Amino acid sequence: MSMTVTLPKVENNAPPVLDRDVVESLRADLGAERLGDIIATACVSLTELGQRLEQAWQVGDMNGIGRSAHMLKSSASALGCAALRLHALGLERATKAGNITKMEGLMKGAPQVFQRTLAALSCVPLNRMPQLGCRPNSPGE
Repeated sequence: MSMTVTLPKVENNAPPVLDRDVVESLRADLGAERLGDIIATACVSLTELGQRLEQAWQVGDMNGIGRSAHMLKSSASALGCAALRLHALGLERATKAGNITKMEGLMKGAPQVFQRTLAALSCVPLNRMPQLGCRPNSPGE
């Protein structure tokens, strides 16, 4: 019996929150239990990186913004977090170019990208069935 999990909705032109092929590959390679451990650790790490990014932004630390964006891009890529990877890549490029206007726009959108990414990760079906209590498309999202 095949079961489908609906991940958080995104804009029509936005990249997918998660790259399902990457997640399926990780599940196949690592097994459900190990993938669950990695996702739990990744959620903590991504949250910490997001906080570092915000702190660097608040004090105008361009090097810190660039480092945090680069680390986010790498971590997101490894887990198949497509939208977060592209957001971090854009921020990394804007930082290198010194494009403050672009950086500001990306920083304003970052909380939503993080929220959707963490919600999607928490809903990854480790045994090909939805997690209990997972409601990725609650009203208002």
